[in-house]
Amino acid sequence: MAMDKRVVERLYKAFSTKKYRVLRKLYSDLVNQLVTDFSDETLEFAILAYALGKILLKQHYVHDEYEKYREDIVNTLKGLAEGTFTFKESIAALRQILKGIESLDPRYVFDVVTKAKIKIAATLYAKGISLGRVAEMTGIPKAEILSYAGKTMMFDRVKEEMPVKKRFKYAEEVFGLEH
Repeated sequence: MAMDKRVVERLYKAFSTKKYRVLRKLYSDLVNQLVTDFSDETLEFAILAYALGKILLKQHYVHDEYEKYREDIVNTLKGLAEGTFTFKESIAALRQILKGIESLDPRYVFDVVTKAKIKIAATLYAKGISLGRVAEMTGIPKAEILSYAGKTMMFDRVKEEMPVKKRFKYAEEVFGLEH
């Protein structure tokens, strides 16, 4: 699958202009896309949208000690949008930057990337994707998905589920069935 330039540009613009709500909307759009059209690239973009949104949302990340990291994120996203960096290089660089940010503030149980994966997994499960498939897609153990979904009451918060037509379309694609 070719990199979606529009998603990269949305990520870049939203983060560089500090628009948390735009990142949150992009995250939501990407998770919804994952329900019917899963790809590792879309998963990575959803993780990034979530993680970058958290950086903008947390007040302690606006302090000067984090400025270099924020600049590195902007430059990496810009390079990805302009084609200077490859998708793989950019993801690796962004994950390193996120680790650097978190090394200054190690008070969270999960790092932001793991938290994003768990949240995405629980959301996909709540939207009707099987637990086994979600665990396979995200790499998150089934027990963690169930625990997070239960603790956060994910099923109550996710109002829409995967429509039956989409489930059949998905099953047909997975099993190579012709209609």
